[in-house]
Amino acid sequence: MVLSGLFAGNERKQKEQRMREEGRLPPGQSVTLKWPVLHEGSVPHFDLGRWDLRVFGLVTNPIRLAWEEFNRLPRVNTTGDFHCVTR
Repeated sequence: MVLSGLFAGNERKQKEQRMREEGRLPPGQSVTLKWPVLHEGSVPHFDLGRWDLRVFGLVTNPIRLAWEEFNRLPRVNTTGDFHCVTR
């Protein structure tokens, strides 16, 4: 996804002002177009045939889902603002 072309020139400042007026941008923060690095190094490969998700502990019904079962769970799309305090 290329974001640089979406907010050319004054458009970014205008979007930021609209978000401020709508109460979507906290004081002292600015709109950001980049996603932060959330890990260091390469992402390890894994075997989808052995991958599983376990929900256990203080739950009524512990479950274990294989990759295929996990991917059949219902999904939703959400949109959220992402802003930054450091620019």
